Amino acid sequence: VATTDEIWVTQPREAGRIEIFTIVRGQQVHLVQASTISIPSGPESLVFDEPNGHAYTNTFGDKTMMIEINSRSVAETWSNGCGEYTRMARGARGLAFDADAHILYVACMQGKVVGLDVQNHGKVVSTADVSPSVDIIAFNAKTYHLFAPSTKKGILTVFETDAKGALKQIAQYQTAQGSHCVVSNGADKVYVCDPMHGQVFEISDPPKH
Repeated sequence: VATTDEIWVTQPREAGRIEIFTIVRGQQVHLVQASTISIPSGPESLVFDEPNGHAYTNTFGDKTMMIEINSRSVAETWSNGCGEYTRMARGARGLAFDADAHILYVACMQGKVVGLDVQNHGKVVSTADVSPSVDIIAFNAKTYHLFAPSTKKGILTVFETDAKGALKQIAQYQTAQGSHCVVSNGADKVYVCDPMHGQVFEISDPPKH
């Protein structure tokens, strides 16, 4: 976290917390434990909105939390529509944040993406279906595209978003079974992992038809 010179580490499930370390700079840079934030039944995923002083995380079920960075405390808890946690079948997974629109996108394991309005107490503003077993998602702030890979069918779904958080599917790509992670370079490419085959898929953004 650049604004506070800290590193936030998620420790999910049994620990159920975010551990915060302060970066101490000198001849040798080292970390000092500063605090912890309790996230029961989580934390799953973590994204930051530093200009507005917030961080966001999920439980493994149907809750998304807004955290105040400076106070290191949970400010609000919202229902994200992902449902009760069922192992490898249902519940919240990855997060992606559109800073311009103030929309937080939540991936639901059972096969959907939900848009939450962070300026309106996490109000659900959009929902879109994707192939089941969605995990990590990504957002490109240049193209305003959201990317959601499915591990079960090996499909990457691409959505166009707008300023109100609406989701419009514009493309799908075949990747591989087990491809659960995606990252945007913030320009013209996205990369999808293929852990079973030790490779990475490179995909153009915007999509080439």
